[in-house]
Amino acid sequence: MDRIKTYVINLPKDQKRRESILHETGQFPDLEVEIVKAVYGKELTEQEKECLFDSKTYSQYYGRTVLPGEIGCTLSHRDCYKRLLDSGRQFALILEDDLHFQVDSFDKDFWTAVEKLMDTEKPLALLLHTDISYMRKEQFFYKNYVLYQVYSAVFATGYFINKNAARLMLQKKRSYWIADDWFRFRQWGLNILCIYPSVIVQQCDKFTSS
Repeated sequence: MDRIKTYVINLPKDQKRRESILHETGQFPDLEVEIVKAVYGKELTEQEKECLFDSKTYSQYYGRTVLPGEIGCTLSHRDCYKRLLDSGRQFALILEDDLHFQVDSFDKDFWTAVEKLMDTEKPLALLLHTDISYMRKEQFFYKNYVLYQVYSAVFATGYFINKNAARLMLQKKRSYWIADDWFRFRQWGLNILCIYPSVIVQQCDKFTSS
């Protein structure tokens, strides 16, 4: 099995976050990590925002004005989807830089289970956290881990995504959604599963949003 392509979203100015996430991912030799330069929404010009993000449609859907950080976050995840499509990989792991793995290691059987699951023609995302509402009974995944089919969820802290899912997410030329609007993505046809117990958590107490 090849090492798993892993895109880590990080702003160049956030050195402590980068050091933290590289320490986290360094526990897992099966991950091939690539740092993806995050989009800093506050530095985008109005022209760049208009070109890259549909703020009007966003306001119509969410009932409020989009925040610069939300634009940057969404565009950063979108960049990861493009990189996956340009790669020779069938799926990838996308991580934000403020996460913490709640496990120290996984054996080869775990990564084999992930690879087998993600090898599907269905557009599929596998969330590593459990901040979700789920629809169906659990199904066995690996050792003490099970899968749930996600109805809705918050956070895009860490997840696997396959190529067909990336294509689905890039069908619209301009984004108008937040990066963790999993309820909307499911309505588009994205199959969303999560691993339980949660594999990662967001370190909200350690890092403030940038």
